[in-house]
Amino acid sequence: MGWEYFLDYLSFRVPAIGRIIEREPLEVIRNGEINKEHLRRELMTEDELMSQLRQKGVDDTKRVKRGVIEGDGSVSVITDEKSTPAQSTVRTSGVDS
Repeated sequence: MGWEYFLDYLSFRVPAIGRIIEREPLEVIRNGEINKEHLRRELMTEDELMSQLRQKGVDDTKRVKRGVIEGDGSVSVITDEKSTPAQSTVRTSGVDS
């Protein structure tokens, strides 16, 4: 907790450091297809991803238009417009930010 605060403070005070340590969002689902390489890069299993989707009320990746692991480790999901919307964000555990 203190380490995150320190890094946030340092990033704010020294923008060059912020650009180095801040992570870009990483797309893990596009049009229902899971990008396994991106999951591997984030040290996340398919089971963990499916758990995050279920927390958002999504039971099938085919309903997901776009799924992204954000720079802070949260997972954002945009469902297909024909499906029930699930555009919330849930913080993941076990993913380094």
